[in-house]
Amino acid sequence: MNVHRFQETSALIRKANDAIAVGTLPLELEQSIDREILELEEAARLLRATRNAGRPLLRLPSETLGEISEALSLAWPAMSGFTNPSTRHEAAVGDRRPLRLELGWVLLGHVCHRLRSVLLSRIDIWANNICSISHLPETVFSYCGNAPIRIDVSRYNRAEDDVPPHAFIEFVAKHSGDSRTISIDESGFNFEASILANLNPAVFSTLSFPHLTHLSLRSLIKPRERNSPGLSSDILELPNMISPNLRSLHLKDYMLPSFNTSALTSLVLEFSQPTYLLSPSVLLGVLDRCPQLIYLTLHKCIPILPQKAPGDHSTLASLETVDLMDSYRRCLGLLPHLVTPTSTRYRITFEEIHAELRGASAYLDMLAKCLQTKIDPSTITGVKIYEGLHGRFSLHTPVPLIEYNSMSENTRRSPLSASNGYRKQILCSFVENKPRLAEVVSSLSNVMDYNAIETLQIGLAVQGSYDDAFWTAILSRFPNVTTLCYTDMWWACGPSLNALKTTKPWRQQTEDDVTLPRLRFIWVDILDLREHQNNGAPGFIDFITWSQFLHILSSRQQAKKQIEHLRIDIMIVRNRLQARREFLPRLREIVPHVEVKEVRENHPDDDL
Repeated sequence: MNVHRFQETSALIRKANDAIAVGTLPLELEQSIDREILELEEAARLLRATRNAGRPLLRLPSETLGEISEALSLAWPAMSGFTNPSTRHEAAVGDRRPLRLELGWVLLGHVCHRLRSVLLSRIDIWANNICSISHLPETVFSYCGNAPIRIDVSRYNRAEDDVPPHAFIEFVAKHSGDSRTISIDESGFNFEASILANLNPAVFSTLSFPHLTHLSLRSLIKPRERNSPGLSSDILELPNMISPNLRSLHLKDYMLPSFNTSALTSLVLEFSQPTYLLSPSVLLGVLDRCPQLIYLTLHKCIPILPQKAPGDHSTLASLETVDLMDSYRRCLGLLPHLVTPTSTRYRITFEEIHAELRGASAYLDMLAKCLQTKIDPSTITGVKIYEGLHGRFSLHTPVPLIEYNSMSENTRRSPLSASNGYRKQILCSFVENKPRLAEVVSSLSNVMDYNAIETLQIGLAVQGSYDDAFWTAILSRFPNVTTLCYTDMWWACGPSLNALKTTKPWRQQTEDDVTLPRLRFIWVDILDLREHQNNGAPGFIDFITWSQFLHILSSRQQAKKQIEHLRIDIMIVRNRLQARREFLPRLREIVPHVEVKEVRENHPDDDL
């Protein structure tokens, strides 16, 4: 210490040392030392504050520092853990990344007094992150002030976890009424030790939720137990849940008392197994009270509704998306009761076809007539049909560039994706009793105009006895198709491509002599051009050779029906080098624009 700069302090130290050397330190002298210490500490604090005031960061306005704190809280959580397994091995052994303290954005308040003050003043940040700071949210609840809190936890239960987090459950039961968001997402094992198994739905009928806008309670725990208090039929007898501002509700294997739905824009009710707690009157009553509903999802919980009577319907003028999963009878029974705009998108999964409707033509015709009332058939210009382990078809409408640029959709294997200018209007999937390709095409005449279809995508993941004549008959129904896409058909591309071949010179042919006369773009995901020795044998997969493929394209060129664009994601040949030197140059002489993403000598599945 510089004696000349701190003369009074140095004198006090010498005086105290002399007193200690001859006896004890007098009380008055000890008190003088304490006062000197406080003064020096205050001086040091002021010096640090003065120094920090010159730092560029701390010269920013408090509002800006608060925004920095908020961004940091999103990028660097204070606590990490309770995450789902990242690998199949971890899932098998029931392991998960351990919960650990990282401090993260909280460290910002440790830098200096000003940053600490700014951080403590942003009670909304503490309220939004209360579940990511500590094992016990109650310990930091005082920092939230009167701001509505965000209860958000994603929890993975290991098989050996046998004690539920009682402290957290008590916190939810006590403070859920002060929440703006409640989101509990659980997966893993041992349902008895989970949060939702021990969170009684009666909690939501005994409290008022004036701030709640989003409520999501999702249980993905296996094996699924059926003795959960969240799946009892007595729940609907509880008093109504008071939540006037609730806009989003998502329940997975959980149920709540009746709730206020006047502000609801998103309703998702999902169950792992068929669970029919809602009666027809209750479900229709809920929908009647949802005038602002935009998204509706009902999985395995649709009651059997009576035949629609005059005035017996729910008008949902803002509805954009409907997602249904249940038996054919239950899904088709609900649709007539929904009055929606023709722009509403439908995703329907039929898990069971009842015995009296096992004939594909019967249930497909009924479905098509029902869908006809839901959409504007004149807007459908794209069709996708898939026949495989599960059958499905989808109808697509064109969208302007400004709309589909903002949509995220996988475009790798489909010309009907959003980035290619299409919007999926209807998607129907069949888990059991899947319809055949020809049956789907025939039934769609009730929903769309064949002549309006410009893009056609067909997938065929099961081996069938479809010959050239079959494909000619199917494709001829769509005379104005300009884009044709084949997926999962590497073993059956021969007949489907042969159907595109022309046999008459262009001066002698008519429109009826050419299959898909306006076709300009062919897209094939996997094209096998190897020469198989048993080609044409009974029951053998019908491939196509590259000479046959060139002949098909050349015949259309000579008939003035040239293919202008050819895309092949994976081309399989016997000799990759020969294909690059001989086949591809010939192909480009016939087709102006050729895309081949990958050339292989074996099928991709052979690498597994």
